[in-house]
Amino acid sequence: MSGKVLVVEDNEKNRILLRDILRYYGHEVLEATNGTEGIEMAKKFRPDIILMDLQMPVMDGFTAGQIIKNDP
Repeated sequence: MSGKVLVVEDNEKNRILLRDILRYYGHEVLEATNGTEGIEMAKKFRPDIILMDLQMPVMDGFTAGQIIKNDP
């Protein structure tokens, strides 16, 4: 079963690795480079799962995850 995955990661090499692995297994991959972008993309695209780095510039993953979690 494949799904829509949002990868929120500031390190480009990590993002590419995750994207390639997930696409290999048939998932649609969305990408964001910081927590603020991740929140915007989560609201817009409603992914099935979000893989998020915890230490990022602009907004860290802890804060972004809490905001996403609290948004109905």
